[in-house]
Amino acid sequence: MIKKAVAIYLRGDKQEQQLELCQEYVRLYLGDPAENCLVFQDEGSLTEDLPGLDSLMAAANRSVLHTVLCTDIGIICKSTGELLEMARQLESKDATLILVNNAIDFSTPLGRGFLLAGDIFLELERTSAAANIRDNMRILARSGRWLGGVTPTGYTSVRKSGKQPGEKNYCLELMPEQAETVKLIYSLFLEWDSLVKVTQELQNRGIRTKNGRAYSRFTLRQILENPVYMQANADAYTYFSRLGAEVCSPQTAFDGSRGMMVYNKTVQARGTANQQRDVSEWIVAVGEHQPIIDALSWISVQQQLARNKSPHERRPKSEFGLVAEMLFCGDCGAHMRPKLIRRAGRPGEVPRFLYICERKEQSRSSECDIPNLSGQTVDDAISAMLSALGPEEPDLLPNRPRRPATAEALEVHQARIAEKKEQIAANQEGISKLVFTLIKAIDKSAYDEIIQRIDALHQRNAQLAAQVEALEALTSPSPLEDHYRDALQDILAQWDNHCKTTPMPRRRAALRALIDSVTWDREELLVRFSGGAQFAVRP
Repeated sequence: MIKKAVAIYLRGDKQEQQLELCQEYVRLYLGDPAENCLVFQDEGSLTEDLPGLDSLMAAANRSVLHTVLCTDIGIICKSTGELLEMARQLESKDATLILVNNAIDFSTPLGRGFLLAGDIFLELERTSAAANIRDNMRILARSGRWLGGVTPTGYTSVRKSGKQPGEKNYCLELMPEQAETVKLIYSLFLEWDSLVKVTQELQNRGIRTKNGRAYSRFTLRQILENPVYMQANADAYTYFSRLGAEVCSPQTAFDGSRGMMVYNKTVQARGTANQQRDVSEWIVAVGEHQPIIDALSWISVQQQLARNKSPHERRPKSEFGLVAEMLFCGDCGAHMRPKLIRRAGRPGEVPRFLYICERKEQSRSSECDIPNLSGQTVDDAISAMLSALGPEEPDLLPNRPRRPATAEALEVHQARIAEKKEQIAANQEGISKLVFTLIKAIDKSAYDEIIQRIDALHQRNAQLAAQVEALEALTSPSPLEDHYRDALQDILAQWDNHCKTTPMPRRRAALRALIDSVTWDREELLVRFSGGAQFAVRP
């Protein structure tokens, strides 16, 4: 069995006095021979290389130490956070850190209390720093300023005179040629719904980035996800408000004349790639620059990108098969995919293809034997049905959220919102009280129990906040929903023209918004619309 030793760490000036104090502590309180202590020494400041401290921690990691002594916090650590981390690291190796002059022994109840209290104060410090950062961002957001960094394609950074003499104030200025490229990228993606195809088309046209390089999918995604190009109008205000982003500019500022400026969009850490934060953490404001993309087009692109990321989303790559994303086998429930039989030989000729049950194909008809479907016949039948129905048919379009119909119902609804907000405030007050209780807690079991209660209250508040958001959404009109329904009505009213002038990916996207599923039961196609209506069609 390895006999563990006491280590003494010395650094800076007056190391003889530090050694004497630590040895005296060993003789009085530890009962070990002071002469047998392992001594680790360093010169200089904590910002420089410290080979002595590195050797001490290496010895602790080998589990050859049972106690580490130094005279003061400033000898071994730069901050309370580092001290707590080191104490826990030593504790994991069955070693105890003791600060002689501060009379702190981390193996005693008082020392453990210091650890727990230190955690609380560090968390409060982090929270306070984060709040200060967000406050500063809110102030900057209201000005719509560009804070620096790599300017997005389509803009350049221009210095303008600030309110104070000598103040540096920058904003984005449109670069027309690059802006046309951005418009083209959005237009191509909305048409083809494919980053690969867009990169190939840009390469074929000889269009390169502002650095002279070929566009990659990563570069395109950065452009397509950047809200700086978005027109700041009522649709933009509704979109970010619904997603829980902090909108700093007043609603009246969203008049469509300027673009969006978003702060706190990414997590930036040294040595790692930037990670995008959730939209609910963004600080959104109206900028001082001209927009390039209208709000609804930008939102449509985000929906397509999100759908393409989903591992469960089916995305046929073929240029045929109108119902390829929503056609199901009525016998086994599997998808029916389009399979090409003969390519189009002449311009204007339609390729011949079949819809085949995937399970039938994979099992070679042993698990499903439903007949194949003539692809063009099915597509023509669905198109004919849509042309015949028209937009006035009930229960076709997605339903609007049901809002309180009477003044009494609205009053009850608002009372429910107020009640839930009061619960959130009460829970927040309970969290504050538990935090102060936690500072006084010495016993580890009590500490864990209080933490669990705090976590439970945080989770409950998150649930209540989501309920409040949903309830408030029912009382506020949504220009985005109305525009969405109007667009679908227009598509239904002119379905034949839509099919003639629109590429297949966009036709599929429109059909996906109108129809939930199409099921083949050997005789008929059962079509279920988003609004709840159902129709049977014979192919």
